[in-house]
Amino acid sequence: MVSKGNITELSDRLERKGLIQRVPDPNDGRAQRVFLTQAGRDLVERMEPAHQGWLDEIMAAQSTTTLEKLHQTLGSFKADLPTMNQRHRGRRSATSHEEE
Repeated sequence: MVSKGNITELSDRLERKGLIQRVPDPNDGRAQRVFLTQAGRDLVERMEPAHQGWLDEIMAAQSTTTLEKLHQTLGSFKADLPTMNQRHRGRRSATSHEEE
């Protein structure tokens, strides 16, 4: 699991390098929105071919059966997302009301 401290540290480093920009969320004073800067977008664009090559290599090393199982499992995850999102929203809503 990634901790809040890890995210903050990583965000600080990326911001110092000019790769992201943090902006206060206008709807939630506790939150910040994070955006890639042009330099961040340029870096992602340069990295994408190498990343895609790495993924292609991993997938090519798998059997057809393994890839079919992966496809099926990811399909199950995708199908469950709407239900999980509803549950998560319900918990957040209940927690928000408790804090008021």
